[in-house]
Amino acid sequence: MVQELHHGEEITTAFYVSREIKLHGLITMSRSLENGTTSLCKVVSAYDSKVEEIILQMIKHSGLAGSANLQSIVTADGRIIPFEVNCRISGTNSIRSNFGFKDVLYTLQEFLLGEAPEKPVIIPGIAVRVLLDVIYPNQTDYNSIKDNSPDHFIF
Repeated sequence: MVQELHHGEEITTAFYVSREIKLHGLITMSRSLENGTTSLCKVVSAYDSKVEEIILQMIKHSGLAGSANLQSIVTADGRIIPFEVNCRISGTNSIRSNFGFKDVLYTLQEFLLGEAPEKPVIIPGIAVRVLLDVIYPNQTDYNSIKDNSPDHFIF
């Protein structure tokens, strides 16, 4: 796929569409990426009304249901340019849940338990994601690394 490169702030908006094909709620976060994953994000509400208009048009024309997220760029003049839609629960679900948007719970409530999903109550906040690799060179057995011996590391 080839698409135009837009410059500006990247935002991600997770949203949930009920079984009745109604927008249940959304949360928007500005974010920074490292190696393709969110490393720093902040809940922002300044773009919600514009993003909601876009999402409502998507729902109207697609019959979309469940959890999804919309990746967008906010240009210097305030335009919101969507560039990717993921029709799934995305990898920042643990972060979103802590800020009041619990799309995993909504999915279980509706599709497993047959209940109406609880209403999102979004709170402000910032999240930092830390990715850490611990490498044990020349080790082939998980049991051999349980003692965290300095012999395992190359200095």
